[in-house]
Amino acid sequence: RAGAAAVEALREAARLADFVLSGVPIAPLYAQVDEVHCLSSLSGFEALLRGRRVVTHGRPFYAGWGLTEDRDPPPRRGRRLSLDELV
Repeated sequence: RAGAAAVEALREAARLADFVLSGVPIAPLYAQVDEVHCLSSLSGFEALLRGRRVVTHGRPFYAGWGLTEDRDPPPRRGRRLSLDELV
């Protein structure tokens, strides 16, 4: 059924998180947080651009370059890049 996966994902997030906020733009929230945890979301990259600490639990394109704390680091990325080099 359409939307069932999204509803289940929100239920799981609510079970694991201290607080779940949905239905609002994310950009204004970056100023209110110290770090962002993500799987493979552009939100983590946006957080890097705003100077926030980013913890990845997946393998987004910006993981593995020394800019993030990677819980599942990509095996073939070993060199370090600056944010300017990545961009």
